[in-house]
Amino acid sequence: MSEISWKERARRFYDDEAKGYESMAYGTASGIYPANQIRLGHVLDELRDAGAKRVFDLGCGSGYPLAAMLDAGFDAVGIDFSENMVTEAKALLEKRGHDPERVVLGDGENPDAFPAESFDAVVALGVFPHVIEEPAVIAHMSKALRPGGKFIAEFRNALFSMFTLNEYSLPFYDEAFLASAGALSEDSSLLRASGEFYQKAFGLSAKSNEPAPATSDSDRLTYKDIVAKFHNPLEIPALLDRAGLRLDHRIYYHFHAAPPALESSHADEFRAASLEMESRLARDWRGMFMASAFVAVADKR
Repeated sequence: MSEISWKERARRFYDDEAKGYESMAYGTASGIYPANQIRLGHVLDELRDAGAKRVFDLGCGSGYPLAAMLDAGFDAVGIDFSENMVTEAKALLEKRGHDPERVVLGDGENPDAFPAESFDAVVALGVFPHVIEEPAVIAHMSKALRPGGKFIAEFRNALFSMFTLNEYSLPFYDEAFLASAGALSEDSSLLRASGEFYQKAFGLSAKSNEPAPATSDSDRLTYKDIVAKFHNPLEIPALLDRAGLRLDHRIYYHFHAAPPALESSHADEFRAASLEMESRLARDWRGMFMASAFVAVADKR
């Protein structure tokens, strides 16, 4: 099997998922928790509060958020690096009475995809978990904003692992506290003992959440087969500052009222309690640990 880039692997995954992606990501018929609908509601509120008119949707996918922006009266356009997603998005816009040419094939790592200082807001939903060259993409998004414009982007919440105490917690504790702190050498017996302590405390065996090496295997890829990074919300201000963006606030969403391991055994109570937390704690400090994702809202200086 020959190696392929992580970007190409993600592109292939989303090409395969394009048909039916809208229903899977935003539908409610299957009983999926409406996290993306909740996220979209926050984004639309932010655009209204900012008085935005022209909006650029980076990684617009099959077009559901873009169509919602257009329905709400925003002058929005979108790009996506998946040809099949662009096809689906064009079809959806046309079905909703909007110009399908508002969506084009484009790559966020290409600076030419972003007209300079043309937009009141730039939105990226479900994009940054898969971006390898984050500083470059953020710089391109900043370039597309007029001075004072809004940067609105979603990230998976790394600090959620402190609440879950599941297979994601061990790598997080290792990388965020033991390895990155730099006080213990790689061959330190204390470092090994710390890892064993966390394994025992969490009742888990050591495992890595790194995706398997990227290959051109013809099997259909799953979300676990592509890069899907987590971000520490406390590190976002420094990441954005390099591109001339000032973080204004974070909005936490996809709350978990209890550890995720209990979701299936207490399904109705878990869902009801989690939904109740969504609006009440969206900017509360508890969201930093009890929500699996967040939206960062920043201003271009």
